[in-house]
Amino acid sequence: IHPLLAANAARREVRHLVLAFIIVVANAGGALTPLGDPPLLIGFLRGVPFFWPLFNLAGPMLVVVVPVLALAFAIDCRLARREPVRLAERLRVRGGGNLAMLAAFIAVLTLAGIEPGPEVAIGPASLPAGQIAITLTAIIFVAISERVTPRAIRARNQFAWEPMREIAILFFAIFATIPPVLRTVAAAGLPQSAGLWFWASGLSSAFLDSAPTYLMFFEAAGGNAARLVAPPATLLTSFAAGAVLFGGLTYLGNAPNLMIRAIAARRGVRMPGFIGYMLAASAVLLPLFALATLVFFAG
Repeated sequence: IHPLLAANAARREVRHLVLAFIIVVANAGGALTPLGDPPLLIGFLRGVPFFWPLFNLAGPMLVVVVPVLALAFAIDCRLARREPVRLAERLRVRGGGNLAMLAAFIAVLTLAGIEPGPEVAIGPASLPAGQIAITLTAIIFVAISERVTPRAIRARNQFAWEPMREIAILFFAIFATIPPVLRTVAAAGLPQSAGLWFWASGLSSAFLDSAPTYLMFFEAAGGNAARLVAPPATLLTSFAAGAVLFGGLTYLGNAPNLMIRAIAARRGVRMPGFIGYMLAASAVLLPLFALATLVFFAG
């Protein structure tokens, strides 16, 4: 979001771009690989093949992304005509070391999904060695980046840790209180209807966060990745699409949503509140979800 805001710093109205960014980049656009969205990463770590989303979720993703991008472009063109022409600062990319660490982290993430490794006991619980490697790698790279990245670069990007701290606290509270809700939904015993699973997982994702929602429906569907990905993979496609696409319906649907809102607000963008965003997103997305249901999940 920082490059987008920097590229449009000379403009008066960029709120529509931030809203489109939340829907497309932070949510729907991540439907093609496990690296694009936390729910799909959970599925990958549970045994869903890496390229399964690319071949099964591309259609529903395009039904959402293409109209949203077209609408954002139309609004942007109309607003741009009202503003005087200004010379914006040239956009530069610096910090090659951070890009290298990002690439290395993606490699570790991918390898951990392909080969989770043995279970490692941590107190009364145990975790696959691959997941521990992901966490340790992230901590190490963040520490290195904080140490070696010039302060001037962070200052020019108006980088701050506060939005991430706020989101961490909020989602810690959500994850600490969500298990009873998820167990109640899982115990409801949904019929094997693709459309119902799409909307049930989607609405749960919008208000309970997409990652635990995906995990809940994954377990409710049997928790066996090999069986779930077997063609036609109707249930997995429906609740995976619901968890990812509905994540942009509210600020709570995905952790990056609130982070993007906080970053934009810190840079002076007048962002809507929770209800305002939900109403705006619903007006755009709900008809598209209905269309996706008719095209892909009507059976």
